[in-house]
Amino acid sequence: MGRNWQKWFWGLIFIATGVIITGNILELWSIKLFDGWWTLFVILPSLGCIIGGGFRLWNTAVLCIGLLLLAAMQNFLDINVLWKLILPIVLLTVGLHILFSDKWAKKRQAAVFRVSEKSDNNYMGIFAGQNVQYPNEKFTGAALTAIFGGVELNLKSAIISEDVAVVCTSIFGGVTIIVPANVKVMVNSTPIFGGVSNDAPVFVEEGLPVIHVRSLCVFGGVEIK
Repeated sequence: MGRNWQKWFWGLIFIATGVIITGNILELWSIKLFDGWWTLFVILPSLGCIIGGGFRLWNTAVLCIGLLLLAAMQNFLDINVLWKLILPIVLLTVGLHILFSDKWAKKRQAAVFRVSEKSDNNYMGIFAGQNVQYPNEKFTGAALTAIFGGVELNLKSAIISEDVAVVCTSIFGGVTIIVPANVKVMVNSTPIFGGVSNDAPVFVEEGLPVIHVRSLCVFGGVEIK
């Protein structure tokens, strides 16, 4: 229900904006939009993420950038200085997330995000690629990091008997997760010029184990299939 509401809301927002701009261009009407109106497409999604999931590092950073852009468009700030500050803000946010993401994840969902410290469940592809498989082995969760590279996690033959988590960080890279047919997949994504493609089968049965995919995509992507 919530997802359908968001789908209709954003669909109507884009259609209304397109109609207003088209009418102005064709001189069918003259509806003046305030300076920096386009920043709402940065502010509103991040604000929606905060309302729906609480304050997090990324949605808060994006909201701040959107508000700063709006302030610059309204001549409260020097736009030239602001553009120079955006890259440092993004870099600082990426660094903080890399350093503290595991700690924050455990605090929020300690019961679900259980990556064993004794097992080698952290996989990284930095300027390279890595292919990980669990052939008839028990899978308890993993952390995947792709920076200018790629990581593929193949769980097609893995044994998953309880809820597990896959924490993904994709920065100018790509992560692919191949899931088995007997699990549900739930995605919690923070996209910054990137996103998640979830083509996993959808099941309505109760009692199936759930793979919780939590992702950060910065100019990168996560594909689930």
